[in-house]
Amino acid sequence: MDKNYRYIISTGWWCGSEDETNSAGIKKTEFVELWSKSIEKFTKPEKIFVVDSNSPVKPNYENEFITSRLEFVSLLENTGHSANPNHLGLYCGWTRAVLMGIEYALMCDVDYYVYVEQDCLLFGENIIEYAISKMTKPYMFGDAKGLGHPLQQSFFIIHKSKFEEFIHNYKSINFKDNHISPERKFCIATSKFLMIMPKWCYAVFNPKKPTLTEKIKIRIYSRLMAIFGHFDVLPFGYGGYKKRKRVSFEDKYFYFQHADKDEISQYRKKL
Repeated sequence: MDKNYRYIISTGWWCGSEDETNSAGIKKTEFVELWSKSIEKFTKPEKIFVVDSNSPVKPNYENEFITSRLEFVSLLENTGHSANPNHLGLYCGWTRAVLMGIEYALMCDVDYYVYVEQDCLLFGENIIEYAISKMTKPYMFGDAKGLGHPLQQSFFIIHKSKFEEFIHNYKSINFKDNHISPERKFCIATSKFLMIMPKWCYAVFNPKKPTLTEKIKIRIYSRLMAIFGHFDVLPFGYGGYKKRKRVSFEDKYFYFQHADKDEISQYRKKL
């Protein structure tokens, strides 16, 4: 396995209060330590690029492996979640962090851009190098089969040959993230066929209560995305947070997000 790939790891950050917890009931500020250990133990990035959405509480990266590579930037405001019907501007905070991260990777002239969500934990020596070795396309995302999205985004990889094209394609989808979800926009941006379709075809203006026409449209275009999305699927799991399988901690490689307390306990033992 080639272990000389040059890549950056990018992520976003938001925490509203010192007591804010994740799905496992762990304070987000404490979970940073576990995330940092995951990155330190199993990855070899050139840089770690963190985009903060103007959070009241900042992450405390005490891990020397992280701090020696860390580039931390803060946006002027928190633009909100993609599911928020009133998020500011075209892009939610998550999208802004990703687009800035890809731009940073482009300017660093690295081989790959790697995104690892702040609630996503990795396991397996050289897990990123292993995933890259299985890539046949310039994009690799998590498997979203049965989850209602064309792909999963808690951990993904993009090759440098597509940095500029992907950014251009995403920005040319002139609908807010709450009308066309980032997962769908990502899928569209990977495909020449999906990009030439009128973008309103993909839009849903009230995702919580779609009209009958929108429901039919969702089914049709979800099928098109499944056929024409031009990306590989990560060769391991378990990236989803809805209806995902329980993590098999005997796997050689895996990743997961939105863990419960039992999964966190088992993960700590594996570390």
